[in-house]
Amino acid sequence: MIPYCIIYIPFILSSIFDFDRTSENTKRKIVWLWVCILTVFWGIRWNCGTDWDNFYDVFQGSDLSNIFTFTRGMAEPIEPGYVLLNALVKFVGGNYSCFLFVFSFLILYCLARISFKFTSYPLISFIYLVISLGVIFPSRQALAMGISSYAIPFLIKRRFIKYCFPILIGATIHISTLLLLPFYFINPSKVGKWLIGGLYILSFSLGNWLPSIIGSVLNLNLLGPLISIRLNSYSQTVSSIDEDFSSRGTMSIMLSLMFILYFMVKKYYNDRGKLLSYSFHGFLAMEMIRNIFMQTMRDLMRLELFFRPYAAILYAVSFGELKYGKYKYVSYLVFILLMFYYFFKMLTGVFSTEYLPYKTIF
Repeated sequence: MIPYCIIYIPFILSSIFDFDRTSENTKRKIVWLWVCILTVFWGIRWNCGTDWDNFYDVFQGSDLSNIFTFTRGMAEPIEPGYVLLNALVKFVGGNYSCFLFVFSFLILYCLARISFKFTSYPLISFIYLVISLGVIFPSRQALAMGISSYAIPFLIKRRFIKYCFPILIGATIHISTLLLLPFYFINPSKVGKWLIGGLYILSFSLGNWLPSIIGSVLNLNLLGPLISIRLNSYSQTVSSIDEDFSSRGTMSIMLSLMFILYFMVKKYYNDRGKLLSYSFHGFLAMEMIRNIFMQTMRDLMRLELFFRPYAAILYAVSFGELKYGKYKYVSYLVFILLMFYYFFKMLTGVFSTEYLPYKTIF
């Protein structure tokens, strides 16, 4: 655990620069410094992490000739964009460590871009995204989410075709990115606070009905092999991974409810600036997905990851706007405690044996 603490404790504490009168240029430099540090930390690992065996095999077997046919030997197609990324690194002579460096940098670049483009508090946003995503090491869904975040400006401008384009690219990395397509049709001006409360409460029981609905949809054989196999795999009533860091306990539900109520008091749900309004509804969607799948089909809780950029925007604004008030350091303390909660919950969860000890190419 010591290597993780050496990296991630200073990383979390560096959010102090967003609570101080540090210049925007300096804060950007700090974010890019962490991009470089985390890229190296993720890139030099070897034979550790929950994804290691599966995706090392993908790298070994990928080739420019099998981008659309690679199945990992388990009759489960792998998204062609991810296979292409592996194959390109191999084509230019890179090994698996080279791929991890490239893959890690692309994820961190996307997370940094979200933080620069949509908030005035890039460290709060960037640190939240890295820690809350649980990406101790890079994941396909994190990269797909980062790519799909390029759609946010087109959501605000109401340009559906341009909104779809980044999401479809993200879907070539992880097919579940397609979940973001129907989010375009939410009209925040039509969603009142009573409807918000009703939907949130309903989400706790909706998961009990979904297994039969998903089963009926799969029986129609209309979704294609990639979506069907992935949906069937993730929608098992008994999760294949049991409980992990994203599992929802009492503390998690309390935090969720507290933030939703706070954001509603601030009236972000009908903010005229649109970005905060859509961000609130993205945060609500994220929390409802976690509620829906916390008892059944827990693997599908991973879908909430694609709404993390919206949560990052809200958290950055909510914590950052207190920097000039008398609650500046209280806000900072609450933020770092929340990040430490996410961090240590992840390291002590069901996957801890995969993370510990930290092994490297050296």
